[in-house]
Amino acid sequence: MAKKDYEVAAKDLFLRHLDRERGEKWEVSSQDVVTEPKTRRDFDYELRFGPKLIALEIMRLVMDKKNLAKSVSSSEISGALVKELMRRGVRDFIIWTPSFSVSKARRKQFVEEVADKLEVAARSCTTKLKLRIDGRMYTLDPSPGIGGILPMRQSGAGTSDPRWQLPQLESVLRSKLPDKNRQLSVQGHERVVLIVSLKGEMSVDTEDFQTVISEIDLSCFANIDKIYFGSGMEQVFLMYDRIPTK
Repeated sequence: MAKKDYEVAAKDLFLRHLDRERGEKWEVSSQDVVTEPKTRRDFDYELRFGPKLIALEIMRLVMDKKNLAKSVSSSEISGALVKELMRRGVRDFIIWTPSFSVSKARRKQFVEEVADKLEVAARSCTTKLKLRIDGRMYTLDPSPGIGGILPMRQSGAGTSDPRWQLPQLESVLRSKLPDKNRQLSVQGHERVVLIVSLKGEMSVDTEDFQTVISEIDLSCFANIDKIYFGSGMEQVFLMYDRIPTK
């Protein structure tokens, strides 16, 4: 079966990492290596350098369509709210927004109603202020000199650059890693999961990823020796090593 473009790109990225970090020119010896004939479960690539072997399974960070749509919608509403406040002359603030779930038909009215209340609060706000509007929590933080409004995420809120929230990221990792563990049921290999976050999709930085992965008990995944993470398909970072190199 032909590999997907992102799988090929991720594999090439990992090979460059091995070349740079280990000074070793690894090559692909096989792909779609079956580890469970009954179910045809397999891992993506077998890599070889002399007698050494790596079993490489690639995992793309994707949210289910329903949650992705919610996150993008929330991001759009947050952005519209910031634009409306700036149109009214409210500037020099950092604003933390909650997550939103508002139909497109109601969105314009919703933004205007929330902006009415935030504007009143902002006009007299001199220190960091939390306020609740229709059950949702907002935070206004005066920041003289920024010349606008800097939106920040809070409790699952999106921004103009949709990002993974930590609970979402943890949920996806917990749901997918058990299957990756089964796919890497092979002996005589260094068994690696490479998790990638593609450009143009929900983004996550390495610090957030490390925070989440450290909260998961990975010792129960006996077939996973190492987990690497690549954000934006530019560079990979080792996030978990079952037996760290001394």
